[in-house]
Amino acid sequence: MADDSLATRIAAAGRDARVVLLGSGLTDFREPEQRLEQAGVSHTTLRLSMGPQANRDEFRELTEQTGARLLPQCFLDGKHVGGPLELYARLGLTAPVGTGSGERLIGLAQALGYGGLIPFLVGGALALLFGNRPVFGVDPVFFVASYAAVILAFVGAVHWGVALAGPVRPLKARLMLGLSVLPALVGWVALLAGPESAPALLVLLAGFVGWWLYEWMVPGKRILARWYVRLRLQLSAVASLVLLVVWLRLLLG
Repeated sequence: MADDSLATRIAAAGRDARVVLLGSGLTDFREPEQRLEQAGVSHTTLRLSMGPQANRDEFRELTEQTGARLLPQCFLDGKHVGGPLELYARLGLTAPVGTGSGERLIGLAQALGYGGLIPFLVGGALALLFGNRPVFGVDPVFFVASYAAVILAFVGAVHWGVALAGPVRPLKARLMLGLSVLPALVGWVALLAGPESAPALLVLLAGFVGWWLYEWMVPGKRILARWYVRLRLQLSAVASLVLLVVWLRLLLG
């Protein structure tokens, strides 16, 4: 019996063209097709009907393997490269005007993420200088710990959204939904322990490190965008370092 898997169809299409554009019956291929035609790059399109369950399962497997979630997905010389923007970069082509919205959103997400470190850095510096002594009526350690608890809940909520938005296998989606509430619970436990105390800081530190390890080892490389996983590593490293420094400050007096 002939192998009619998605991988086989992509490979077969790639034998006759340098670029294979993969999408669904609703995907608009006009812009990348026009750009490739103008550049003289041989290409073909592969439309995958999302009606049959088998096709949906194959598409989920592909997105889990590549980490790409948007359509069309592009293959160059038999290898997956990402979306049209990544394809243009590989081919040395200039992206048409209007195709940079995805990059702008990524840039905005990164800017907001780095901006979110400011309360950690300011609070950490104040806690290092003053310990539990109030600054403008606020305990610096409480400032850091309460903010950390909120951010911990936020990073868990990202997985809640990903599981609902798909494409994720139902079993994995249920697992992600269940686990996504854990960071919020960890933050809650830390607040109950006393957000201005050393034990609360240790609980929060364990929450940040543990969640990032889960995120990187389990769904990170397959479901979450690569840029997001890298960003999370940077942000979690800074947050964890601040929590560790503040904890040591309390421990050493």
